[in-house]
Amino acid sequence: MYQAVLCDRRLRETHDFINPGHPLIGMHGPAFVQTLSDHLHDVVGTLKCLIGMVRSIDFVPSIRCLSWPSQTAEWLTRQRKYGWPDSATIDRVTSNGCDVVGVAHRQCRQHEWMNKHQWRLSFSRAEIVLINSWIPEQQIVYHMLRVFVKSWLSSSSDEFADRADTLKNYHIKTLMLWACELRPRSWWTEDKNLVEICVELLHRIGDWLINAHCEHYFISNCNLLDGSDNSYNQLIGHYLRSVTSKFLARWYIDTYVRKCAELGVNVSRLFDDISTKALLQSAVTAVSDIRRQTMSIHNSSYINVELEYISLMRVSLFSLSVLSTCRWLTELAQLYRFAPIYFVSVAFLHVAIKTTKDSLTDELLDVLATIYRLAGQVSTTDEDLKCFYESVRRFIGDVLGIRSVRCAKNVRCERRLGVHEQ
Repeated sequence: MYQAVLCDRRLRETHDFINPGHPLIGMHGPAFVQTLSDHLHDVVGTLKCLIGMVRSIDFVPSIRCLSWPSQTAEWLTRQRKYGWPDSATIDRVTSNGCDVVGVAHRQCRQHEWMNKHQWRLSFSRAEIVLINSWIPEQQIVYHMLRVFVKSWLSSSSDEFADRADTLKNYHIKTLMLWACELRPRSWWTEDKNLVEICVELLHRIGDWLINAHCEHYFISNCNLLDGSDNSYNQLIGHYLRSVTSKFLARWYIDTYVRKCAELGVNVSRLFDDISTKALLQSAVTAVSDIRRQTMSIHNSSYINVELEYISLMRVSLFSLSVLSTCRWLTELAQLYRFAPIYFVSVAFLHVAIKTTKDSLTDELLDVLATIYRLAGQVSTTDEDLKCFYESVRRFIGDVLGIRSVRCAKNVRCERRLGVHEQ
């Protein structure tokens, strides 16, 4: 049974805020999937290499619920034999609240009205808090299970591959959340190796599929497999029940570890002979070493490209305001110290394009004034960054003569966000 709650009409029709002219290519769960339009390809320009890497973005319309939902009362009060999650973690989870996202129950998607107006609770905020409390062994197992299920299903026979979306990552996440609560810490760290843990958990989810019952981690009377294809559940469930430690270890070596080893020819050759534990350990250690050497360079390049891409996408699609400019600059600076440089550059281009098409409006002038003020508040010991922010302030303040916002609403917004006069 599921508890349906009637909500305000305005909230039920939040889907309508999506512009039909946006290049949407469909739905993925509660997410609108948007691909890059031809116009956006032109705007990106020099980032054509990135366009080949990232072709779509998911947007999930949601309504924030500041209070913890009553449907999860059992989760709050149930006894936890092994102390996970602890009371402090539970407090953090409940204080964050949850969200409501626009997606209908599987059995209601053929109903025209329900498919458009039915929403469900989303516990993404809670799940992030819980996952961040996992020990390293639990995080590794979660990754191993996701890799196996996704890779194996997509490369299996057509019979499995055609219905690969039935066993979703959310089922794996639910499996892990239950296992972390129902198993002692020693089970993860001392009693078994990682492959043996994965096998046992795959058997567990196999049982769920066979019995067509996967209990939601937070809502006890919600079955995540309700209404799914039972014949497929049986087929995949029995297969997962047949997985052995020997098979899974070989699969990870051949499918996962060898792929990592392709980073270096000499490393890859080490896997030609892994007949003993010592030889396998030597090969895996070599993979770990070469990954460690290349990851710092790769991550730095990847972050730079991603930031350029995200800045261009968001500003091109949603324009800029004083509020969004404040949030962009302050939050990006916390993620990566050079991130604001990309955003300020894109903001200048955005203002220039808007001005050539229309005029330099008060809102655009206030955006520049906000950048001027925020650039004066940055505290950094990096000389290059200091020079950049000083140049920005000279250009906006001295060349353009813009130092303060004009609109009353933006003055209030700056005060609320702590942007002060320099």
